[in-house]
This record gives sequence, C-alpha cells and structure tokens, in this order.
Amino acid sequence: MKRRIGVLGFFIVLGLVFTLSAYAADPIVIGVPTSTGFVEGKECLAVVEMAVAEINAKGGVKVGSEKRMLKVETIDIRDAAPGVPVP
Repeated sequence: MKRRIGVLGFFIVLGLVFTLSAYAADPIVIGVPTSTGFVEGKECLAVVEMAVAEINAKGGVKVGSEKRMLKVETIDIRDAAPGVPVP
C-alpha cells in the first residue's frame, strides 16, 4: 500500500514538473559573434559567459512580471582562419 502511494506520488510530481516546464518562459538569448582563434575573442566570450552565469545564479532578469534566464549563443567569425588578410 505504501509503495503504491509512493509510486503514485512520484508520477504526480513528475507530471507537475513536465507541466510547469512547458509553461516556463523562454530564455533571453545573447549573441556573441567573435573570433575564437584570437585570445581577445576567447576572453570576450568568457566574460559574457561569466556575467550570464552570475545573473542566472541570482534568478535571471525581470521582464514585466516574470523572471527570465539568459542564454549565450556564440558563432566564430573566423578572423583567424588561414587566408584572411590582416590589416
């Protein structure tokens, strides 16, 4: 009997988690186009990721009446690729 209640409770909690996660606000995406082949580009990306981690650890940012997390998306612009002229 106790096992049935435990299993039933588990599935109820699991259902609540999936339901609430479906209604969670999308994160705010911060785009970082940088050249990761240079030290400056790598450091720039590391600074942005560190700031986002600190903000998310404090609960994100408030947009209207809801809190939203931040997310970093990066793309390498390949300035350090072979054949790219350096001015």
